[in-house]
Amino acid sequence: MRLPPHSHRLAGLAAGLLALVFVTACATRGSVPGVDRELETLVGFQTGLFTSAPQAARDEDYQVVEFRAARIWPDRNDGHWVYSEQQVEGTPAPYRQRIQRYFRDDDGVIRLRVYTLPEVEHLVGAWRDPGRLDAVPVASLNAEEGCDNLYRMAPDGSFEGSTIEQDCRNNWRGAAYMRSVSRVTAEGFVNWDRGFTAAGEHVWGPTGGGYEFTKLQDL
Repeated sequence: MRLPPHSHRLAGLAAGLLALVFVTACATRGSVPGVDRELETLVGFQTGLFTSAPQAARDEDYQVVEFRAARIWPDRNDGHWVYSEQQVEGTPAPYRQRIQRYFRDDDGVIRLRVYTLPEVEHLVGAWRDPGRLDAVPVASLNAEEGCDNLYRMAPDGSFEGSTIEQDCRNNWRGAAYMRSVSRVTAEGFVNWDRGFTAAGEHVWGPTGGGYEFTKLQDL
């Protein structure tokens, strides 16, 4: 399903974020040993109930999309795991269900890695009861290779994220790769996904900016 735009300020974020691959990020860590405050903050910002209704109300090019994300597997020590669903308002089921893992890599960079599930229908609504995911083996998940989002904290306390150049392969509507750019705050997030041919021609995704998701509630 093709989903619409986000804000213009996202267009310039991707280039600057590529430097994260080559330099060691300075983690903002709290006084509690082993607690990564910066990583915890990002995950807190991106979990909860969200809607794009305010954006859709002022721009008919956007649908009302609901995004729900809840933490799962709290006992794992290989990152923060989250289950998420996206659903167009008024439709009978989510069009996207994913497992997300937020972690710092060996270079100190915050990464968001997304995984698909082998079976999803029976998990609809699991954000209300994350324990339903306990029976899902991690080994059954499939990572979306090359599509990690790399994040850094901006001076204003928000987070800016991006995939890396042409690494995220995608063949929908004649594309060769996808670019994803995002900005995350305590109030919500903006996400802009677009597909391009190998020659760099834009073939799918919004042209004017990303989808704007307003946070309604923490989970």
